[in-house]
Amino acid sequence: METKTTRPYDRLGASRYLEEKHSIKHNVATLAGKAVRGDGPAFFLIGRKPFYWAEDLDDYAASITSKKVRSTSELRDHKASVKRATSAGAAIS
Repeated sequence: METKTTRPYDRLGASRYLEEKHSIKHNVATLAGKAVRGDGPAFFLIGRKPFYWAEDLDDYAASITSKKVRSTSELRDHKASVKRATSAGAAIS
């Protein structure tokens, strides 16, 4: 099992971390909703309280952030290639 060197964040701390480090504004309610739907950052429970590791928050931020582009057409082309690859069952790198 991998040992973590930092303390985990509760939902409020995770919300602040995402905003301060990644400029992603997800409030506590948004993170809670994403946990229910399964489309948010990975978390674990201590009792009934959810906690997040910084590494998982960073991975989540990377997963919802586009690559750097110089034009909006590059984003359209990138989204189309991702959609084609995922619908074909291919892994995205």
